[in-house]
Amino acid sequence: MILISGNNFYSNPRVSPDGFHLSWLTWNHPNMPWDGTEVWVGEIAADGSIINHQKVAGGLDESIFQPEWSPDNVLFFVSDRTGWWNLLSVG
Repeated sequence: MILISGNNFYSNPRVSPDGFHLSWLTWNHPNMPWDGTEVWVGEIAADGSIINHQKVAGGLDESIFQPEWSPDNVLFFVSDRTGWWNLLSVG
């Protein structure tokens, strides 16, 4: 089963501790992940498909890495959007 499609590259899938959400990184050619990356979050449906997915951070000029869920279902990631590496959160 294909869960998500439409971009060239995907990495770092992470299931939230409550099992209801999936996060992942994506980027497109010719960018490399250190050039421009997006972090996405979607809901895991009963059949295992991903629904209601949305981009929560990133873009062509922002590199994001290391998305991880905290025990209380907050997504943390590292971003260079300010020109410096910073730890940010969503949720």
